[in-house]
Amino acid sequence: MAATPELLAWHESSPRVRFGDASDKLTLAALTQPFALSQMTKLIELGQGVTARSASLTAFHYTINSVISALVAPIAYDRLALDLAPHEIGVEINAVGDLNAVWVASLRATEFGAPFVGMAAWNLLRPIADLMSRMYGFSRSGLNTVMYDSLELAARRMSNMGEHRDHVLVSQLLSGVDFIPQSVPTMTVVEPDYGPAVSVAGRRICCVLTASAGAGSCPTCPLRAADDRMSATFDWLAAVDADDFLAICGRARVI
Repeated sequence: MAATPELLAWHESSPRVRFGDASDKLTLAALTQPFALSQMTKLIELGQGVTARSASLTAFHYTINSVISALVAPIAYDRLALDLAPHEIGVEINAVGDLNAVWVASLRATEFGAPFVGMAAWNLLRPIADLMSRMYGFSRSGLNTVMYDSLELAARRMSNMGEHRDHVLVSQLLSGVDFIPQSVPTMTVVEPDYGPAVSVAGRRICCVLTASAGAGSCPTCPLRAADDRMSATFDWLAAVDADDFLAICGRARVI
């Protein structure tokens, strides 16, 4: 199935998205079953040489990213609300355990907007989070917060990049989500260039559900001490390219 012109912005922004039959991939429908989720986790564990705990959380993030690529990106970039069933989104893992592609089997558009997309995204992820909690013992509230943070950050950054630049999209999308977080996102104020200071949005909790920050923690991780988080965020923004800088900061880099 070829991308149509009205999907060009979405497709170019999401190079991992492939259009076609997803039935031979690890679909989101399959990943609600223990065998498929175990299979995906084992592929990541063996391919990346990580622990089972780390592999299971990586698998969880891959499913979140697949929903972001399949549903959030088209509404952010093209104002297109797709209606996708769990068997119509497939995850492809390569030999080294990386997310190689996200397969989308249908381009079925609806007349609904961002709240519908938020609801649909949440409903696709909820049964996988339920299974993750049962199989690996993760807090259901923690998994919910990771999902919510991921959707919020993706919508925020895509809104910064999209032609429409409509930040109302973020609140509209989240209004469709059946979850109310118990805290606010971490915000880190930095002066990354010769322009004005920026407030960089982070997460509410650690994305891998650890209790303390470590060497591999995200720059904006809420577990970092404030000074460490500011320094790590500054270094991160200095290293990203112009497009990522715009997505994260909401303005172009000033040099």
